[in-house]
Amino acid sequence: FNALPAALWPDATANVYHHASNQIETGADQYAYDLYYCCTANVHQGWPKFVAGLVGLAEDDTPVVAGLAPSTTVLPDGTTLDVGGAYPFADDATLASDRNLTVRLRVPCWVENFTADGVPLAPCGFADVALVENVSMPISWTAPLETRQWRPSDRDGQAAITPGAIEVFRGPLTLALRPETAVNETNIYGTIKRREVMLEEDATWNYALDVASFEVS
Repeated sequence: FNALPAALWPDATANVYHHASNQIETGADQYAYDLYYCCTANVHQGWPKFVAGLVGLAEDDTPVVAGLAPSTTVLPDGTTLDVGGAYPFADDATLASDRNLTVRLRVPCWVENFTADGVPLAPCGFADVALVENVSMPISWTAPLETRQWRPSDRDGQAAITPGAIEVFRGPLTLALRPETAVNETNIYGTIKRREVMLEEDATWNYALDVASFEVS
């Protein structure tokens, strides 16, 4: 969920072509923050397409809530469907409609203890829930902390990654260490590119992770 903004420079005028959530620095060429033509043409489509996919219609015209990020959707018949909350930075949300409405709720595979209006729902599937006009239905879940071992690949850009690295997730969020960095900008004139930005580590970064005792507070 949070990998796309990390790949963008804060003012969205540059991005990283090859990006890993826990990479220590951005080097030159395709590993720096730069203006890449294909990314410049396509990267802005990420969030609109994500938002557009939050709510859809099933073949039987039942509204499907595919994602629990906050949104307001006007259905073809004029019914308004609201998803409230602070997903993915909170473990609860609300569903509400201005009419009585049955919606099909997608339950992610990573959740535990998922409930809709207090009723437990199984992960990795869909469940129909009935909304009462102008009454918010509470949704809650537990997002477990999960660690995965990075397995090397022969794919371009991955072969240099040291085997055995650990990735940490909490639900849809990827956790990353953020050491102090030095920013080096090179202005580029005479082309559409405005600058090239390289980040270099400027503090201790080579920490070990004790997976057995790791926790988030």
